[in-house]
Amino acid sequence: MRRPHPRGFTLLELLIALSIVGALLAVAFGGLRVALASWRQGEDRAEAHQYVRGLASSLAHAVEGAHPYRAPLGLAPEPVLLFQGTATKLQFVTRSSPYPFSIPIAFTAVVMSVETGEKPGLVVRQRALPNRNPFADAEVRLTDPAVTALTFRYLDATGSWRDTWDAEAEQAIPDAVEITVAAVMNGRATTVPPLTVAIRTTRFAYSMRLEATSVRAYKDGIIGTHLAEAAVAQAIREIVADFDFACAAEDRQVTFYRRDGRMLPRLPRQQVAFGGGEFGYTIDDEERLLNLNVSPPDRVDRLLQNLGIEKSTRDTIIDSIQDWRDANDEHRTNGAESDDTYLKLSVPYRARNGPLESIAELLQIKGITPALYHGAEGKAGIAASVTVRSPGQVNLNTADPVVLRALNFSEAEISQVVQTRRDGCYTNVGQFGGRGVTLTSRTFRVKAEGSVDGRVTARLTAVVQKRLDGALPSIAVLEWLSSE
Repeated sequence: MRRPHPRGFTLLELLIALSIVGALLAVAFGGLRVALASWRQGEDRAEAHQYVRGLASSLAHAVEGAHPYRAPLGLAPEPVLLFQGTATKLQFVTRSSPYPFSIPIAFTAVVMSVETGEKPGLVVRQRALPNRNPFADAEVRLTDPAVTALTFRYLDATGSWRDTWDAEAEQAIPDAVEITVAAVMNGRATTVPPLTVAIRTTRFAYSMRLEATSVRAYKDGIIGTHLAEAAVAQAIREIVADFDFACAAEDRQVTFYRRDGRMLPRLPRQQVAFGGGEFGYTIDDEERLLNLNVSPPDRVDRLLQNLGIEKSTRDTIIDSIQDWRDANDEHRTNGAESDDTYLKLSVPYRARNGPLESIAELLQIKGITPALYHGAEGKAGIAASVTVRSPGQVNLNTADPVVLRALNFSEAEISQVVQTRRDGCYTNVGQFGGRGVTLTSRTFRVKAEGSVDGRVTARLTAVVQKRLDGALPSIAVLEWLSSE
């Protein structure tokens, strides 16, 4: 039996298939052309954006190094600040030259603008300084016809942006400059976002002002210290004078008298002009105070009682002062020693087990609070009535009533002392003999200060003692504290 021959494509079917394939290829190649065109456009945009961004960064680098350079301009003899800015043009001096010279140059005058005319576009000029006409004589270093616009804005000290900047009127350059660059590349307009440039010199000038202020304060502090030392030296001149009595004047400062009642003239003590400044000082009698190192407990108790301190607190303070001074480590009933009290504190320390070297040690002794030491709520503090530097006896001519009460003076006796001192000094102890008093002093506290331009820049406190163990009187410095 004969098999039938397989049937193939007809000519019409083949033509239809080829037409369909051709149509598909046309669509595919059209999409490819669109994709390639889009890719090229994207590349062009990226290239244009990168170029404009790089150009803006180059300009910003020069602006960042702007310096408040002063120099005569043209034939004018007076120097001016070389910085002028408008919305479309900037003239300035920089330490970062856009186009370095063949040799190192410290400062370069730069002009940036977009010019119109035969060759429109960005033009950057620069000129090495010094030069009488730095901007007018600046040479063209860059011309870019692709740039169509260049705009500037200027930040002032208040944080506001301006379209222009006149450095001579402001007497400063701006804190920052905003740069906007627009260009046309490959027939497409490109504008990068505004670039804000902080000027380094502004920050540098601020730090320099701080440094200059610090240096000036340091210098004034040194001058003030020398002035205060000069004040102490002048106070010592008064103290080593030949006097017999040290008495309290109406201003409570010490005045010196001879035995015949003649008052020694004071040297100037306030606003004394000297060496580029002024000094001043006061002289207080250290022997008008109660010496805690030699006073018996009952005398200290009377002092504390007259200062308004309750008995339980007084007992604690008196026993603790004695424990602080004695050499053993056994505390009294209300006192304190190192092992049982002071070494158990958050910041431990040991009792001195010896005489106090400064009244400031009282703040370390059990029972004495800063309020009791300095005084509070209208009450006087312990520090105002005690010392650790005097020989022990109290000067009747300068002692305060609270100290006289500690010496067991009656109110009538205190009134008598105060009235007598208004008329002059005691020249003999008389009825007060044997009460722990004397009529003169050898130990004084000098409080001195030095001033520069009317401002106190240094203070000194010195406790000095006059000694007569040689042919001439001498001075021993017992304490020296400085503060600024």
